[in-house]
Amino acid sequence: MVIARPRGRGPAFAVAVAAGAAAAWGCTMTSTTSYGAWTGDSSADGAAPRPHADAGAPTGPLRDAGPAPPASADGSPHDGEPWDDASSEAGGDAPDGGPPPPAQPVVLASGLSWPFGVAVDASWVYWANETGGSVMRVPIAGGAPQIIASGLGTPVEVALDGTSVYWTEYAAGYVSKAPIGGGAVTRLVIAQAPLALAVDATHVYWGQYAGAGAVYRQAHDGSGLQLLAASQNQPFAMASDGTNLYFTDTGSGAVVRVPVAGGQTTSLVVGAGALGGIAVDGVNAYFAATAGDEVQSVPLGGGMSSPVAVSQSSPMGVAVDGKYVYWASSASGEIWKAPVGGGAPTRLASGQATPGCVAVDATNVYWTNVAPMTNTGSVMKVAK
Repeated sequence: MVIARPRGRGPAFAVAVAAGAAAAWGCTMTSTTSYGAWTGDSSADGAAPRPHADAGAPTGPLRDAGPAPPASADGSPHDGEPWDDASSEAGGDAPDGGPPPPAQPVVLASGLSWPFGVAVDASWVYWANETGGSVMRVPIAGGAPQIIASGLGTPVEVALDGTSVYWTEYAAGYVSKAPIGGGAVTRLVIAQAPLALAVDATHVYWGQYAGAGAVYRQAHDGSGLQLLAASQNQPFAMASDGTNLYFTDTGSGAVVRVPVAGGQTTSLVVGAGALGGIAVDGVNAYFAATAGDEVQSVPLGGGMSSPVAVSQSSPMGVAVDGKYVYWASSASGEIWKAPVGGGAPTRLASGQATPGCVAVDATNVYWTNVAPMTNTGSVMKVAK
């Protein structure tokens, strides 16, 4: 897979967050594996995507992937280790008169094959295993992981609409979906290297990363394929607020807005270098300025961007819940949050194995880890 990798880092991530939703999700991540040319069904010279309604993709009934994972590492000696902030004593009692110790990260699933995009609903966490070629889920309270679909061609991003889980298959060139409880896979479109993904109440949105970079939408059933933004340079992450779609165009370093029904594109940020995830609330878009080691915000209606946090280490996945912005600092192995209105960041977890993809619900932050030396990974959570 040919993805921009700031300062040679392997993973890159994307986030899609529906404003006002009870659960926010989404993240795209790429491994250090080189996939070479795109191997999907349409030509490699930028041919337009075409609808696809194949319900016969390799899959089967939802099945148990095995026993619940132990509360241990995912193949990295760091994954799931206790909080290591010098100001806190992990697992101990709070000093007299001091704040309680931070919550400890919990391993929900381990021994995975490059887990990437992550999404959460009221009961389950969903993710894509890129090199494993599968989409899976696990109860948010912990339990046995389940396989929703397998035999896929490099699934990277996942998103939910309440009844289905959607994903992009970068190598195979499909945008696909399946019932959240398992069932037949429906391929919605054949494209060239689809990567970024977002879903709202009526449509699925996705970005064509390689070749002729572009952003499209179509109805949940795959009908009504519509080009929203042409002549893009590696659209990487996207989020919808129901009125507009916002995406990071990492090749040009731009944050772009386009009406969900189609219309003129507007660049809210330009020349920012390599970008990662993006999330939106009713006021701002929050994005990872990965090349600059910052998380930034920009008003949805346009204006100056401003830092949410600086001196981060390759920030990637981003999520927002209306009160806080959450992100993963991939290079330092940390999960952070900061108030949306500004304020000092708080570290929620450290010692993680290249964290990147981030999702939040009312209680927890969820993310995917990958240990680069072993290409194994885990799905984690920690209380907000």
